[in-house]
Amino acid sequence: MIRRAEVIALLLPLSIACNPEGSVEVEPGNIWSEANDVRRRFASVVFDTLWTYGSIDDTVLQMPGEIVPAPHGGVYVFDLAASRAVHIDEAGRVAWVWGRRGQGPGEFMDVRALSEDHDGGIVLADHGNGRIVRLDPDGNLVREVPLLIEASYVDGIAAVEGGYALYTNGEPSLMIVNEDGREKARLANPSVAWEGIHWMQRTGDVVSWSGDAWVLGFEVGNGWYVIRGDSIAAYPYVEHTSFPVMTVTVATEGATTTTTQRLPRVPYSGSTLSVRGDTLGVFFEGRSPDRNRTLDLYDLTTGAYIHSVATPRASDVVLAEDGTIYLLSRRSGLYSIVTALKPRKGGNS
Repeated sequence: MIRRAEVIALLLPLSIACNPEGSVEVEPGNIWSEANDVRRRFASVVFDTLWTYGSIDDTVLQMPGEIVPAPHGGVYVFDLAASRAVHIDEAGRVAWVWGRRGQGPGEFMDVRALSEDHDGGIVLADHGNGRIVRLDPDGNLVREVPLLIEASYVDGIAAVEGGYALYTNGEPSLMIVNEDGREKARLANPSVAWEGIHWMQRTGDVVSWSGDAWVLGFEVGNGWYVIRGDSIAAYPYVEHTSFPVMTVTVATEGATTTTTQRLPRVPYSGSTLSVRGDTLGVFFEGRSPDRNRTLDLYDLTTGAYIHSVATPRASDVVLAEDGTIYLLSRRSGLYSIVTALKPRKGGNS
């Protein structure tokens, strides 16, 4: 998720107010509005394939859910079906496999969030077992610590100074936990903006930027936040996608009242996030003909949209690290494919 072109400033700061408990209250910005005259611009990029992993004979990846770049090369993959973490190295080979399904040591139950760790390894939020699992770059267990928070599940995790930023479906949705899994700080939901939005449609992803800075991007909705300590700013996606609103119909018959919730299907937007330097990459679905092939790039320091890149084929996950773009495709039929692409020198990526 990386590109450069002329910069169009889209600064939409949020007003911040800290309550006595230290949480941050956010006044919603223009990401809730459709007013956006910026249009997507595609850079001309030619890709070379570095490697492809996955075939009908593959017995390692059964149902890969998420991938994150490994700083020392390749990607980390979590396999939902096999409940294990896999490192595919910079040559497209399986370097190590760790974990299995279960509730004991070295086992996973319900991992929906993973991230690069502080040391270049991987950190996984195993909500089924209520713990955070850290593995080093060689696939060795660093530690398993209890995840001491209240939430139905953790949807995103990002390494920050002194701990991890979590995005959950609980209240609050945003919090920082220490290395030992205990709550360190919480950010109050922007309740005015989220009023009437069902929690199932409030999903998002988080990714580390630098130091104590991290990014939250909506998976269903129209924007992303940069969060650094008590400083929060919001920016819109280049393609507007409305936040789904819950509607309630009440029908009364005698003493019986029936309530129906309708959640209109809207296009997914920020399916996956990745950061390279000061550039945020957002893999976008939306409504355009290039949905599931579009990587939108933004300047993290200003919030400005830079430009977009079309990947060679539709994928489920697209992210970038150090000039390499990784694709995870579960659309190929019987098996999943992970591909590493390199923009050809002289390209505009």
